[in-house]
Amino acid sequence: DRDVTGVQTCALPISKAADDSVSLCVAWPCAHAARRTAKSHGTNFRMLPTCGASWRSPFLVATLAIALAASTGGRALAGPPYETDDPDPTQYRNYEIYFHVDYHRIDDDIASDYGTLEINYGLFPNTQFSVSLPDLEVGIKYRFVQETATRPQVSFYPSIQDGTLFLPIWAQKTIGRWTIFGGGGVLFDAGSGRRAAWQDGLAITRDLSDATTVGVEIFQSQPYAGNPGYTDVGAGYIGEIGAYHALLFSVGRAIGVASSAHAYLAYEWRLGPTSPSR
Repeated sequence: DRDVTGVQTCALPISKAADDSVSLCVAWPCAHAARRTAKSHGTNFRMLPTCGASWRSPFLVATLAIALAASTGGRALAGPPYETDDPDPTQYRNYEIYFHVDYHRIDDDIASDYGTLEINYGLFPNTQFSVSLPDLEVGIKYRFVQETATRPQVSFYPSIQDGTLFLPIWAQKTIGRWTIFGGGGVLFDAGSGRRAAWQDGLAITRDLSDATTVGVEIFQSQPYAGNPGYTDVGAGYIGEIGAYHALLFSVGRAIGVASSAHAYLAYEWRLGPTSPSR
């Protein structure tokens, strides 16, 4: 079994899954340190809330089914609280649920969401299904390169919203308390199949403690479908609240624009047999 050096005093490795992740019976607040150490050794981290316990929720499965049948732009599926996404999918059979509000202004163009529900589910190992409501957006994130000590993890994360298809590639590497992730992709008009725009971003984060992470990012989007082009710079914060909850926010503005601002605030709830999985 892969050694998770540095967390033995907090955690006991109890199994190794097919997707090369290590399951641990860990008590919070050791979970965040164990997860960071596992990533630096090129493996995934899982924590069992009660060792050996199983967890299922027919209610949440039904919620996903209803969401697929619903139809109502806004912020694309991203790596909360950043506009830039990361390649790390939700762990198999786990949920990451976000309720967020966000605001984005470029001169007189304002895009805002005052109550969005985003549900991410680990559909298969290395595969995440995502749905966002009320403006229906659906995506599938597939990690096809695992992170090791010498290479980043890489994922493909296609999503569709309001007739626009986004086809990005995202990569990430963790070194100690530092994580860098980014990438980009092309937006297509799903009706015509023509290219609409290009979007890309880069973010760097640092764990200040076992429960607090801060970061900065730069993200740019070309104009498309009446939306202005912009290059945003911003800063983000993630604060763990116990083992299964977190508060996330980010703020920033566009470069070279006289009047601009963006802000994002979210509550995260993690559920599943191997939660928490941040």
